Amino acid sequence: MHRTQLYFDEALFDSLKARANALGVSISEYIRGLVKQDLEQNPKNKNDFSKFAGIWEDRDITLEEIREKAWR
Repeated sequence: MHRTQLYFDEALFDSLKARANALGVSISEYIRGLVKQDLEQNPKNKNDFSKFAGIWEDRDITLEEIREKAWR
C-alpha cells in the first residue's frame, strides 16, 4: 500500500470525518472506497476516440479536399 498526503479545508474535512464516522470506517478507508468506486464506474480515459473509428470509411474524400474546404 502506498501512502499519500491530502489537504482539505476545515469544512470539507469536518464533513468527510462525519461521513466516515457515520459509516463506521476510517477517513482513509472512506476515501479509498470513493476512489475505487469512481475508477470502476469510469474505467476508460475520457480521450477514448475508439467510438469514432471508421466514420470516414465509406467516404471518398482526400486530405487535399478537406484543406481546400477549410480555407474557404
